[in-house]
Amino acid sequence: MKEQPPDIRPATDEDVPDIAAIVRELGWFKSANEDHIRRHLQMCNADESHTILVAANPHSKVCGYIAVHWLPYLILPGSEGFVSEMFVLQKERRKGYGRSLIEAVKNIAIEKGCIRLALLNSRNRPSYEREYYRRLGWIERPEMADFVYPLGYE
Repeated sequence: MKEQPPDIRPATDEDVPDIAAIVRELGWFKSANEDHIRRHLQMCNADESHTILVAANPHSKVCGYIAVHWLPYLILPGSEGFVSEMFVLQKERRKGYGRSLIEAVKNIAIEKGCIRLALLNSRNRPSYEREYYRRLGWIERPEMADFVYPLGYE
């Protein structure tokens, strides 16, 4: 029996516990508490410069989410959609949730007149090692360097 495609929809306050569980499962972020996630989700949902989508299984359980930020550039003929986060619960990976989230974001980007999507992926992540994004048509820019300027919080 073929798996039913995930339900992709905008994230709401009701999704915060599930999103927090996904972030906690990663074990990377100290800010994975529900209050923090709720505040940031509300900021993102306050205007159209951000989109947070969730992917739910046939039982309406949120299994993954994606966050994209629509960035207008003065030097480019259109905006860029920057995917800052995309995570799927470990036990739900390889079922099409990530692919469906990316497809939904691509469609929104086209509607918004964006010229490209961008993301960062750590080279030591399994998704990078198995060329997940490359297989979906993303191109790694070898000429670009990724810099951050720490402001005291990690």
